[in-house]
Amino acid sequence: MERFDQYTFGRSIIIINDHKPLDNILRKPLNQAPRRLQNLMMRCHRYDFTFKWVPGKELILADTLSRACTESESESPEEVEDNCHIFQMSDIPDCLLERIRIESMKDHSFQKLMQTIKNGWPNDRKQVENDLKEFYSLADTLSISDGIIMKGERILIPKSMRQEMKTKLHASHLGYDSMMRRARNVIFWPGMAGEIKQIEQSCAACQERKPRNQKETLWQHSEGISPWEKVGADIMDIRGNQYLITVDYYSNFIEVDLLTQMTTLEVIKKLKGHFARFGIPKVFVSDFGTQFTAHEFKKFTEKWNIIHVKSDPGHHQANGKAESAVKIIKNLMKKANQRSEDQYEALLELRNTPRQESGVSPAQLRVWRFKLIAVRMD
Repeated sequence: MERFDQYTFGRSIIIINDHKPLDNILRKPLNQAPRRLQNLMMRCHRYDFTFKWVPGKELILADTLSRACTESESESPEEVEDNCHIFQMSDIPDCLLERIRIESMKDHSFQKLMQTIKNGWPNDRKQVENDLKEFYSLADTLSISDGIIMKGERILIPKSMRQEMKTKLHASHLGYDSMMRRARNVIFWPGMAGEIKQIEQSCAACQERKPRNQKETLWQHSEGISPWEKVGADIMDIRGNQYLITVDYYSNFIEVDLLTQMTTLEVIKKLKGHFARFGIPKVFVSDFGTQFTAHEFKKFTEKWNIIHVKSDPGHHQANGKAESAVKIIKNLMKKANQRSEDQYEALLELRNTPRQESGVSPAQLRVWRFKLIAVRMD
């Protein structure tokens, strides 16, 4: 298409080819294609074309001309690499990448897999070695990047590190669906879904505190149109300690603060810290707790230009977002304490786990938003 750009660009065209695997590759999302083909797909995206496969015997004219083609200038591998570098590993710690690289070098089957990827796969599955057959159906999505095997944009984890990855995924004791949404963005190995399902079912803490079937979802009031525009808060008690739970309606990002005193001034101090980092919300939702109904809190919301909405005293579901956040954090902390695990690591995984309805994590949805003026200019 680039060779005949003056004819193909800006027009709807049909490409007829006898290479059937190319049809499946072009149908894949960009992030699931092998890295060596992502540049080709990016270059094709500027054209409006439909790919159609036909048997080679029907491709008479093109097949004839291909035997007498003329040489043309093409980009060098270095230029191609510069043009397209879709996968970014900057979000993964360098020390973890180095461990994966080292463990991949130690894994005998991974070394054979790398050689097969470099040299090409056999046409017949029967010709593939037994320990590589599980990868045969993934052949067109596998590639090597700096000593690490990739499936699309996901890292193929060697066997020696899979248990560690499962433990990290289950750090916040979320369910199977949440763990899979987290894993699908970053890592992969054959049979991963079944193993993650097994670790969730075998976790005693999760089974003991498994919630009952939920009632029909209540109608939720507006969640705002941007992060930190609308914030809810509630106070929870666990093992004699009180915590302020603050949640962003838009992103579901949760903040947890230990309250050393159950006073209005202590609550205001914690909230000011969040508002200084993330920005001042337009709306603040709470129940009728004494900390939120005190005169000091009213003065605080008026001075900071915040609309304070209080739920019905006899209908706590009206503050459902904060109530849900309290339930999530309480379960997370109880499970972490029961298994002597790090609560902060569990909270980190919770924030990085994509939401079911959006496919994006609270940490990704939350962005910085500051108001330049906090006090009224009378």
